[in-house]
Formats: sequence, C-alpha cells, structure tokens
Amino acid sequence: MIVDRFPKAKTIEKYYIEWKKERFKTFRNVQIFSILETIFINNKKDTLNLIFVKEKISEYKSIKKLLKNGLRRWIKENNLTDIYTISQKEEWNEDLNKMEIVEYLNRHGNDYLDNLFSNLKKDIELVPFPELEKIQKNSFKVPFNWVFSNDNIEYKEIYENKDYRNQMKSRIDYQKLSQSLIKYKTIYFMDTETYERKWKYFNYLKNIMRKNGINNEIYFTGSYYTQLALKESDIDIYIKTSNEEENFSILQKLGIVFTDLGMKDTNVITDIKTNSRLCKFFDEKENINVDISANFNGLSKNLQLFKIYTQIDERFKILALIIKYWAKQRYIDKGDVIERMINSYTYILLLIFFLQIQQPPILPSSESLQEEINKLNELSTREQQKYNNIEGFKEEKEKEDEILSSITETINFDSNLNTKSIGELLIEFFEYYGFEFQYSENVISPRKGHILSKKEKNWDKCLMAIEDPILYKLNKGGILFPWCFEGIINEFKLTFVKLTEYQMNFFEEICQPVKEINYLPSLVCPPVDINYKRKILEDYVKSLKE
Repeated sequence: MIVDRFPKAKTIEKYYIEWKKERFKTFRNVQIFSILETIFINNKKDTLNLIFVKEKISEYKSIKKLLKNGLRRWIKENNLTDIYTISQKEEWNEDLNKMEIVEYLNRHGNDYLDNLFSNLKKDIELVPFPELEKIQKNSFKVPFNWVFSNDNIEYKEIYENKDYRNQMKSRIDYQKLSQSLIKYKTIYFMDTETYERKWKYFNYLKNIMRKNGINNEIYFTGSYYTQLALKESDIDIYIKTSNEEENFSILQKLGIVFTDLGMKDTNVITDIKTNSRLCKFFDEKENINVDISANFNGLSKNLQLFKIYTQIDERFKILALIIKYWAKQRYIDKGDVIERMINSYTYILLLIFFLQIQQPPILPSSESLQEEINKLNELSTREQQKYNNIEGFKEEKEKEDEILSSITETINFDSNLNTKSIGELLIEFFEYYGFEFQYSENVISPRKGHILSKKEKNWDKCLMAIEDPILYKLNKGGILFPWCFEGIINEFKLTFVKLTEYQMNFFEEICQPVKEINYLPSLVCPPVDINYKRKILEDYVKSLKE
C-alpha cells in the first residue's frame, strides 16, 4: 500500500535539493531531473545549464549525441540565437573515464525550451522548477517542509509564533502524558534480565581476547554501563593500552579473530575527530552489535558524568531513554561519516543542556562536577576489574551504586526545586530545539550549563555547535550535512506538533519508524516509491496544464 506522504502533489517541485559532486555529474546552479517522460528544469539567475544524469534519463544517449553533434548548430538552425548562448566546460565522463568538453546552453529571458528536444523520437514534456534557495555559510533552508510532508502533516507558519505554541501546550494533560511515558518504558527500555545477558556476553568476548593474548585491562562501557541502554543498544567495550601503536595492533588482531569466528561486518575504523580506533562487528547468532575501542587515555569520564546525572534526578534517565528511542525510530541517530547524523550520545548532551537551563535548573554544569567525576572514575575502574561472572556483576553493581550514592550526597545541588513533569519537559525539549534555539549564533555547552557564542569557539561555519562536556574542543554537531541538520530540526518541530496539536500517542504513533528515509545521504537519490512517484509527477504535470 502506498502511503500518501505528500498531501499536495505540487510539493514534489521542491523536494530535490542540491547534491554534491562525486557519483553523479556536478549539479551547478540548475538541476534537470527526468523521471518518466518529464524533465524538470530549474532556472536560476537567468542561466540554464543542461546537465544530464545517466541513471535518471532514458534518453541519455540521444541527448548526449545531440550535444556532441553540435548543440550550437542546432540552436542556430532553429532561430534561437537571440535567446540562447553557448558555453563550453570540461566535465568528467564516467562512461569513458576521461575529461571531455561539454557544451552548455545558457538561456536569457523567461521562455521555456518548448522545442529543445523536438528532434528526438519520444516526446518529452518540459516542466519548470522553482528557484532553489541559496545555501549560506551557517544556515540552510529547504524551500518547503519535506519532513512534515512525509508524515502527511501540514506545516503552518503560525507554529513559529510563541504565543500560538503556548495555546497548543495549554490543551495538554501533562499528568496523563507523563503516566503513559513511564508506563511504556518497561516495554522498550533495558531490564535487569537483559543487562545480565549482556554482561555474560561481555565476559564471553573478554575470554576470547584473553585466549588470543590480549591481557590488557578490559572494561564494559557505553550505555550499558551508564544504564541508559535500550533493549537493542550496541555493546561497547574499552581496552586500556599504553600507546598509540598498541591501539592499532590490538584492534587489527581482534578484527582477524572475530572475522575467523564468523562475526559479520567486522571492520576496524578510526574516528578522526576523537583520534580513537574502533573494531566493530555484528554477532548474528546473538543479534548484537559490538564496538571495541582501544586507547591509553583511560575510561571515558563522560560515562561517570552520565551516572552522576542519573543519580541527581531520575527525570534525566527517563527522558534520556525516551529521546534515544525516538531518535532511533525516526532514523536520525546514525552518527557516522557515512550517514552524517548526530548519534545517541549527542542527543543526551542536548537533553543535559536543556535540563541545565531550566528555571530552576534540574542538572548542574559538568564543570562543577569535575571532582566527583574523577573520584567515581577511579573507584569504578578499580571495581570492574574484580569480577568475571554474573554473581560478580550483581556485586559490582551494588558496590558501584553505593559509591555513586555516597559521591552525589556531597553535591550541593537540589533538582527538586523544579517540579516540572516528564511530559511537560519532553514537550518543551522538542519545542526548544525545534523553534527556539538560535543555531546560527550559539553553542550548546553542557560543560558551562549556559549558551556560548560560535565566535568565541571559532565554530562559525558549522550548522550545529554542541560542545562535548569533557573534550570541550570537540564539536559533536560538526559532522552534519546541511539536509541532515534541516531534517533533525524539523523532526523536533514535527514531534512537538504531533504531541500538542494532534495529541498523538508518543510510543504507538510518534515513534513509528519512518517508511521513507527523510534525509538524503550523500550521492543517493530520495528513495520515493516508484509508483507513488509516478502518481505525484502525473498529478503535478496535470495541474500545470490546467
């Protein structure tokens, strides 16, 4: 069944955005897309460049031949010299694997190319594309809200009005919403039984490493360690090394070991931004993704920070799990160099900052907790190395809970002064990052607990600036592609609208997986169902004729 994702067929005219040069030929100021028998032509600044994409046009060879045989002569023969001029540029020909001269037709005036392909056997209808908006250095705007359209929801300009949003929020029963959110957490979030199963699996991997001569300190880390894991979260393992050379040799060795054991998608990669290496694989039998890191800097202090925050206020843990699940279901948590999204860790940073700026604040700045973080890191590192079985896991957990409780008791901070409910905070979280935060000017800083300017961090050119609370020179939002940034912001807006104006059930309706990927990875066309695409285009062309 084809889902009606675009309530108005005409929105297809603004669906495509500018793509980067690589797999396809360069799209300069103008793009032409031929889907079915329709060629869409976009005119920008009175210049039209004809650039054809092999995968997108059935008449590719005929048009290419037309260009080679002399488009200049063809235009002259058709008495079009007063309207059109010709320019030549070098283009890389993927078919011939070489550079060749391509002629471009530059059009002046407002007439469309009604007769351009008249000498081709097959009739091709020419349809104008509206102008694309210019991409600025630190901002990006898609001409229409394609995230809302994908969910068949109309985006209204009045949503940008704070007073109107307050009216939308005034209709919400926050107590009822909070109860439903807490009710569903047992279904989607990690339980004790799953934690124990993952711990057993960690020790299974640990024993494999020991048998293969890796006798370094090995730690169970990540979301399982902080107890902010979903049921399907990856397992994160950390190996402490003595130098950079050892990092590489250990992970290369593990890559071979786990490949020989039949693990799928085994790969050793380097995270350039954090200068850390990872061995990644998927255990098909256990249905578990595993990330093994190795470095000599010690266990990440971010983990201890998250554990302290869970102890300070229970609302943080519940909201963190809810937001992680939402981002996963909406497919906007793939924070790697291919997908170019932000990851689940970064969404937690967004939540921490949001709770820090509440009045009164619900969480303190990470900078004010350095002493507690260092102390917990030292004690936790010592405790985890003592145990290798499930009884040890339970004993270690109890011991760590005691340590954590004793440390947080000394923190001079009272989160109970803020009495907002889970439901109220969740709605305001989506509102803040969807409508209120000024991404073009400001930095999200959980380290300070207040806004910083992009200028003082020298992060002016990035779309989203999120300062890591421990490695404060690291921008966790710097990985985003422009359309990924725009997509994430609009997902915040869409979720706010669904919760308030439409009052949808968060888990059963809002957190449904997207059936069509909203955010275009580099070099890939929007994956619209071909039959639905046909219907949209036919309707659109029909509307133009009318």
